[in-house]
Amino acid sequence: MKISKITKSFLIIILSTVCLSCKTSDVPSVKNATYQSFNEGTEKGYLVDFELTHDKMVPESVVINRLKHAVQPEEKNGLIYHLRILAESRVVLGFRPIVVESPNGILFKGDSTEVFKPVEFILKEN
Repeated sequence: MKISKITKSFLIIILSTVCLSCKTSDVPSVKNATYQSFNEGTEKGYLVDFELTHDKMVPESVVINRLKHAVQPEEKNGLIYHLRILAESRVVLGFRPIVVESPNGILFKGDSTEVFKPVEFILKEN
């Protein structure tokens, strides 16, 4: 059975439309992703900074060195985020950090999707 050129062209158009519609182009690029460790006697953890190119999708959480941290609105200043991720605390009673097996990165949440974007955070010297 022969498939005509029109049918092949139609199938290619349909498949490329489906592929392009599934593209996650709304995920912002991450710039200046850095972290540094801190030790303040009763608390230990990481100070994480990064900047996004736009805010169509907002970061829901950040994973750094297997520690997961939910991003709070007060940690945002425009498109720049300054996070204080605790690994250990003697101040907070019963504190347990959220440990995950994911690589370093940011989980973005859109209207109907969640996208995890791996990010290579650069260690800043203290």
